[in-house]
Amino acid sequence: MNSQESFLAANILDMELVIENEGNFPIEAFSRDHDLFVPAVLSAGNGKVSMMYYFSEAAVKGKRDVEIFLSRHGARNNGGILTLYGSSSKFPQYNMLKRILDIPSVLNYASYVWKGKHYFHFIFRHEFLRQVSDTLLSPEVPSGINIHRLSRNDRMIDVLRWIDSHVELYEVTVDTVPPAEELSPERNPIGLEWVREIKYRTTDSSIRAVYFSGSEKVRDDAVKIVDNIYEIETRNEMLGFLSSSDHSIMIPSFRRIHTLSGGIFTITLILPKSFVSDYIKKISSSRKDFLNWSVKIRNVRPFSFMMKRSEDTGGT
Repeated sequence: MNSQESFLAANILDMELVIENEGNFPIEAFSRDHDLFVPAVLSAGNGKVSMMYYFSEAAVKGKRDVEIFLSRHGARNNGGILTLYGSSSKFPQYNMLKRILDIPSVLNYASYVWKGKHYFHFIFRHEFLRQVSDTLLSPEVPSGINIHRLSRNDRMIDVLRWIDSHVELYEVTVDTVPPAEELSPERNPIGLEWVREIKYRTTDSSIRAVYFSGSEKVRDDAVKIVDNIYEIETRNEMLGFLSSSDHSIMIPSFRRIHTLSGGIFTITLILPKSFVSDYIKKISSSRKDFLNWSVKIRNVRPFSFMMKRSEDTGGT
């Protein structure tokens, strides 16, 4: 079992919070009326929280009601990816999600709309349950936001399997050899051997992540969660490039795991099959735009195959 698999198997973020929201979002009513599952990306930056909702052009084609809805609400089409955008400036409920994400160790691994409701899946360390509870009990919690689940994190794979049953998921793994400057303490605040999971997407090239590392060389601004687990913000223009289909449209994904080991930087994410081609194109473009990185694709495979293989081998 490699270091990344050990990180996932250890289940170090041992609590789960699922927020269910039913508000005045047009996409909620439309999802309910048409029995739609809609992948979404929660992002933050520039003083606001945003959501992007995704439809593949192939899935929409010929469905007149869907086409009219997307046109009415100003959907953008970028290479076959249709997106709707909403921000906290119009829907202040989103600000509550950022307050949850600001708690140390909390990260968002899945967001979507299904049968008329938003669902936001968060995981975190049990040491921060009090802060999560205080935030959820605050009088500032807007109406429509409810706790769907708050319990031990013992079903993440089941959640992803359920998502896979609604929108086929793929796992994509990319290996890179970063240039020397990317291995500096400023870019690697937790040493040169670590695994991290992204807390949420940002609208710039900053990265806020939860790290697992045995290194004793930890930058002063790292927030210690417990031994060997830290949270910190850093930057990486190459990752910002890969995560978007252009400068503003992010590629939807579920879980975003990065590993640095032996000088090899590995990116693994789970995303809907309909967006794999767009992600591969971004990887191809990165080889031209980031000549000082060595980039190669290691795996592109169905999530269901990955899970079956894990079961057949006893998870090793």
